[in-house]
Amino acid sequence: MGRDSEVEGTESDWLSWWRGVMDLYEVIDQVAVLLQQRGRLAYQALKYQFKLDDDGVNALKAELIDVQEVAVDKDNKMLVWVGEGKVASC
Repeated sequence: MGRDSEVEGTESDWLSWWRGVMDLYEVIDQVAVLLQQRGRLAYQALKYQFKLDDDGVNALKAELIDVQEVAVDKDNKMLVWVGEGKVASC
């Protein structure tokens, strides 16, 4: 029983982690589309709308600012769209 419980616990932890990863990228895609439409989005509004904590906002910023290079940070308060063209919609 001990070994099976450990395997199940490990598998369950892995599945929870994987769902979290998938959810983050779904949020990133949705935010990119919204940011392109609106031009600017406050971090506070993103936290509220998408139920993000500080780590989630930081991951979002890293992806959109550093990786995709479609946004910039303004005054550590908001994302501003600088990308060209259309974002692939979800």
